[in-house]
Amino acid sequence: MATYTYECEKCQKLHEMTQRMTDAHVTKCPVCKSSNFRRIFTPPVVKTQRRSSGRKSLGSVGDFGPEL
Repeated sequence: MATYTYECEKCQKLHEMTQRMTDAHVTKCPVCKSSNFRRIFTPPVVKTQRRSSGRKSLGSVGDFGPEL
């Protein structure tokens, strides 16, 4: 499920809606029922887990082991 942001041109309100990617776009404002309702682009939010304990060095650039 993804969260999409919609904007109503009539009442000037932003609405965040959780939908499946396969769902059709919402075409009417849930507040004023206007059909001047459009989905606007918002960058996705990516959550990562930061691990601070147990970090080990992988070596430095160009450190490929002993020469043969």
